[in-house]
Amino acid sequence: MKPDASFETLVLAALLHDIGKFMERAGDELTPEDKKLIPSCCPSYQGHSSHYHLLRSGRFVREFLGSGYNEVQHLALYHHRPDSYEGDKRLSLAIALADRLSSGERERREEGDTGQPGKEPLFSIFSRLEPLGGVPESPEPACFPLRPLNPDLSELFPIKEALLSEGDYARLWSAFAAEAKKSGIKGEKFENLLPKMLSLLEKYTIFIPSAVYKDVPDVSLFQHLRNTAAIAACIHRAGISEEQLTGILEALAKKARPKVLQESGLALVAGDISGIQDFIYSITSRHALKGLRGRSFYIQLLSETLARSLLAALDLPETNLLYNAGGNFRILAPNLPSLEKTISTIQVDFDRTLLKAHRGALNALLVSTPVSWNDFLGTSFGDAWGRAAIRLGREKKRKLHHLTGGHYAEVFGPYEEGGEKPACSVCGRELERTSKDSDTCALCASLQELAGEMGRPYLRLQPIAKPATSKPIAGWRELLTDLGWDVSFQGSGDQWSYRINQPDIVPETRGFRFLARHIAGGMEGLVTLEELADRAVGIKKWGVLKADVDNLGKLFTERLENNNSISRVTTASYLLHLFFSLGVEKILEKEEYRDTTYLAYSGGDDLFLVGSWSVLPDLALEIRNEFTRFTSNNLTLSAGIFLAPSKSFPVHQAARAAGKAEDSAKSGKKNQVALFDEETPVPWNDFVRVSENRNRLVAINTKGAPRSLFTLLYAGWQEKKLVAEGEISMERIWRLLYGLKRIFTKKEEQELINEIRDNFITDQQLRPHLNIAVRWAEYLTRKE
Repeated sequence: MKPDASFETLVLAALLHDIGKFMERAGDELTPEDKKLIPSCCPSYQGHSSHYHLLRSGRFVREFLGSGYNEVQHLALYHHRPDSYEGDKRLSLAIALADRLSSGERERREEGDTGQPGKEPLFSIFSRLEPLGGVPESPEPACFPLRPLNPDLSELFPIKEALLSEGDYARLWSAFAAEAKKSGIKGEKFENLLPKMLSLLEKYTIFIPSAVYKDVPDVSLFQHLRNTAAIAACIHRAGISEEQLTGILEALAKKARPKVLQESGLALVAGDISGIQDFIYSITSRHALKGLRGRSFYIQLLSETLARSLLAALDLPETNLLYNAGGNFRILAPNLPSLEKTISTIQVDFDRTLLKAHRGALNALLVSTPVSWNDFLGTSFGDAWGRAAIRLGREKKRKLHHLTGGHYAEVFGPYEEGGEKPACSVCGRELERTSKDSDTCALCASLQELAGEMGRPYLRLQPIAKPATSKPIAGWRELLTDLGWDVSFQGSGDQWSYRINQPDIVPETRGFRFLARHIAGGMEGLVTLEELADRAVGIKKWGVLKADVDNLGKLFTERLENNNSISRVTTASYLLHLFFSLGVEKILEKEEYRDTTYLAYSGGDDLFLVGSWSVLPDLALEIRNEFTRFTSNNLTLSAGIFLAPSKSFPVHQAARAAGKAEDSAKSGKKNQVALFDEETPVPWNDFVRVSENRNRLVAINTKGAPRSLFTLLYAGWQEKKLVAEGEISMERIWRLLYGLKRIFTKKEEQELINEIRDNFITDQQLRPHLNIAVRWAEYLTRKE
């Protein structure tokens, strides 16, 4: 980002304008110097001065950032009285406007009801969603505990509504202040201070409510501060005049919505990488797990560098990257005439490099949608988020269209010579060299190396000058260099590094990042598909589990009702990613999953992992249960499980089969799991009973029941199909009971018959989904 003192001052002041609320709730007392500023800085409410938090915000800047940030201090002090600011009025008005737009969700309480800022916790936004398909009883409110962010997300799950304890805020503030001082932010230059400050705020204010006194507290202070800085940055880059800013603020103060608020001053830019699934899955079984892991994270790096390259081109700070997970991102940008040209330039630049390396298998997608001032007022920002997703979907159907004019040969090839050439054993592409000791192309080999490097504690992302001349791309690192980025995993950090999964602010780094990266056997990633199969209980197979959130689009367009503001949308998105990164990682670290699962990807709103088949059903249920608990039982997910028929079965085929199973689970009611190639998915609530029946069948087998029992029960279940198809009029349970009599001939075995009848037969029918339980138990008890 180009140096610009007034812009940097504005962004920092916007980011820290409400940090005083944290201090105020922690019991901070105003100093004599603070009190002298009350007449000039604090607004008057019902004849009394108010909003004393701004005095503390100013003091925070002075004490924690140092004298080099005096104007940041002054802007924070005057953000509720921008006309009294003695400097550039455009800056103070920009913060005032950004503050108002960032808090568009502010939902007033019932008349006469006022909150207790030092006592009320942050409500989970998921506990306040509108249910799909009607308006049943309101869910029980759930709140987050007041704690700093830490890798054990289970400690941060929502709990029943309860007031905070005395001293909770004071303890949290004490920890924040101590780490802020140790982090080295005082006197730090803007380019190093901003990312570090963002990480500090994320760690300590993500579970602090932004507003309480007159508002329902379901937006975190972190989201409000970050979004305020993003909006302020856009206002400044858009060059909006003092007169225009005053006009917009005056319009916002009116109950009617003047035409000026319909103007689209800002834009939401959405980015994605197209071709992800085919790229990740198009590998052979040899080195498959390393390939999966490396390719999956490579996609994340492409998305990350695409987003950051666009930020740099638009001259915007990191605050404007509102969301980045799952290979896609959202950036808030000024809606300038040059925006589309800037987007196109970045897209062409990326796609030409990707074309060299991947020959059209991967390409960048970038779209924008205008956002009016009115869209921020709690009614339409979620719709803009949805419009961006729709435009991305359309763009996927016009792959590389922006290159077909002047880059025809690059797009349409040919890429290879043909004939009898050796092929890469991983991706199948023609090898450019015929080395006897390598049957892997340079790019695939580098992605396998990337999988091993991911175990290091720091991720380094440094922008660099692009090479003057284009060179052949030998690996992922050279590709990112060609795009202007130096990326690596390191054992120690520096000013361009982020610490992975440890939210401690190391002074010489930029902050932290969360990344789900669990693999069986430790971070070296030496486990193979064969080893995962051999670690399974019963039949020696490996399998694939895929899962993602149901009805995600409706979350932002319908379930936030008429209050889908920027801060509510980003709060929900952030929390979902937090679960799929930290939450899933914590589950996989449990003893029962630690050595039997290999996480290819988890983040955003979905996951994909490979593991010993015997742990996957229970793991899927545990992930589902934890997800519903984290989202106050107000969101659901669906999953698909596929068991590879052999140890050497191609991973890409297994992944696609698991994807089809997941699609089956998402059909109809959703909120289900599909497994064992059975036609009918199982609703999660029924899956608990299926698991219990599995246990009963295994126990019966352990007591000496022959394996023919499984065949008999499964054949009995098949009669349900015959009834559904009209072949027979009812299930012939008597045939099943007769079969049981033939299996259990001894008098003392009558108890087993009774147990089977009591647990698996009801109203002259086999219990629902008994076929799943039978297949499950049969696999678990099979010996090889």
